[in-house]
Amino acid sequence: MLRVITFALNAASQSCKTRGTHCQALLELLLEMDAGRYLDGQARKNVEVEITNFAQVCDGHPSYSHIR
Repeated sequence: MLRVITFALNAASQSCKTRGTHCQALLELLLEMDAGRYLDGQARKNVEVEITNFAQVCDGHPSYSHIR
């Protein structure tokens, strides 16, 4: 069941990314649900990079201070 949830979260994340919407909480939940078990290495790395990029954009930017 966790595999199905993980893949659904990944699909939702990719859909958001395609529309230009970013949700750090979704990405973090995806990694938590995956826990290194279901996503392939490249997919997991992509999620980690997205989280890092999102955090870098938000850090120090007053418009995003409420997000973190």
